[in-house]
Amino acid sequence: MSRYIGAETIEVHYVPTVADPAAPTSTELNAGTDLTAFLPEGGLNASLEGSIVDAADMSSKFNKTASGTYGGQPLTAEFFRDNVKANDTAYTTLPRGTTGYLAIAPRGLATAGTWAIGDDVDLWPIEVVSQNDSPFARNEMRKFSVTCAVPAVPTIDFPLAA
Repeated sequence: MSRYIGAETIEVHYVPTVADPAAPTSTELNAGTDLTAFLPEGGLNASLEGSIVDAADMSSKFNKTASGTYGGQPLTAEFFRDNVKANDTAYTTLPRGTTGYLAIAPRGLATAGTWAIGDDVDLWPIEVVSQNDSPFARNEMRKFSVTCAVPAVPTIDFPLAA
């Protein structure tokens, strides 16, 4: 069994538009903004939790359950700030109200920084609901966080075909 760590593997890009979110293309993803260098360890939480529904009936003492709806959780991310305003890419890319997609390569890209046919992508539609600076603290890098609504079903583990 082979395992990997996220450091120097994962890539995260903001992509403003995708024609077909169920089949993004490498050209569309390469038109995005690479935010990977601004993402600290543990800085991204994109999850699809599910609900459990009570399905118990009087024919059994066993409390049966069934699967219900899923999703609906916000996507949250934390990024580093840059002390040079012109280089504060993540902060200026994701202000409140921004819509688009976060393209995540959880296993990395064949060529770092460039999407290509065969690379796997998790494509999350987002609308930035809030952008908040972290509290000022001694001996900590300056960061900010975003909370994003997820207005449609994400495309998970999609191998780019174009």
